[in-house]
Amino acid sequence: IRAAAARAAGHGQTSLNISKEDLREKVRRFKSSSLIILVVDASGSMAARKRMEVAKGAVLGLLRNAYVRRDRVAFVAFRGKTAEVLLPPTSNIELAEEALRKLPTGGRTPLPHALLTTLNIIKMEKMKQNIKPLVVLITDGKANVSLGKEIRQEITDICEELKRNGAQMALVDVSENMFTPNYIKDIVEAADAKHIKIEKLTDTNLEEEIIKML
Repeated sequence: IRAAAARAAGHGQTSLNISKEDLREKVRRFKSSSLIILVVDASGSMAARKRMEVAKGAVLGLLRNAYVRRDRVAFVAFRGKTAEVLLPPTSNIELAEEALRKLPTGGRTPLPHALLTTLNIIKMEKMKQNIKPLVVLITDGKANVSLGKEIRQEITDICEELKRNGAQMALVDVSENMFTPNYIKDIVEAADAKHIKIEKLTDTNLEEEIIKML
């Protein structure tokens, strides 16, 4: 009625005629909260790299930024035969920082399981509320433990599923050089991930690159 009255007044009309264009509907808008999932390669291929310290520094800065923004974070580490959720989604940033600092390293690289674990976290959280998931994957892209099928296909399938579930991904690439065999390209293409090469980045610059995606 208000829309019809405003339209009539605008045309100098004294009578009120309601038409389809005057119909209104209340639409409830839900604010999406950000969920940052840190997925960190803690395998033996990563253990001795000084560049991992740059990545850790960036993540610590990212955690502090998440606290200011009131985002929630989750923390997944993968090494040995499986991935482990070291920290379920939480707004307690101190717990996330402690988990990162105490991150154990060594062993094989179960990358497909890490991606699947991340996907499961996102699906569970989406059942509870409207979320905007950001996956920060820190890895050299190597993988030598499968879920039972061919590793490349597993990685591609899960990354495509992550994308379908609305997940943005920042892939922090700490591989030694472009000639080292890995699955970086497969992840970037399947997940439509932002590829961040860490060679010339500082922890501050890396943090800024990731924050741009929030």
